[in-house]
Formats: sequence, structure tokens, C-alpha cells
Amino acid sequence: MTEQPFVSGSCRGEKCFCGADSEHKVEETIFHDDPLPHRHGLTAYLCHEHFRMVMGPAADRRRRVPARQESMGPEQRRFADALLAPTKIET
Repeated sequence: MTEQPFVSGSCRGEKCFCGADSEHKVEETIFHDDPLPHRHGLTAYLCHEHFRMVMGPAADRRRRVPARQESMGPEQRRFADALLAPTKIET
């Protein structure tokens, strides 16, 4: 059985700034002494190559999981696709 790196479902459909599919999400921590402690921290989705530029060689020590064709059943997939589909807002 082949293995592949684990990629969270939250990265699905997101792109790195280079245009590649996202494999990682990086979030800014807001520390207690920040002058604006209630602001939302910055987030970025990155491909593995750019994540490695941030985290260094340790980024290669990712959890590996068995490669599967489909991790969700057809019913779950339709539900997930509906949630992630762009919403049209008419004005």
C-alpha cells in the first residue's frame, strides 16, 4: 500500500500564492501584549515547498497516511462540495 502526506480537508480548494494546491495553513499567533489583542490573526495557505521555506527541513517530517482514492462516501462528498461551492450573491 502506498502512502501520501496527510493534508487537512481545510486546505481543500485553497491555493498557495504561487498557484499550487495548498497543503498547509499557517496562522499568526496574537500574543497577550499585542496592541490590538482582539484582532483576527493573519492566515496563509501554502504549498509544501513554500511551507518548507518557512519551517525549514523539519517540515518534511509530516504524518503519512495510506493513499486512498476516496476518503468520503458519495453522500458525504456531495455535502462537502455543496458547503465549499462558491455562493452567488445577487445585488
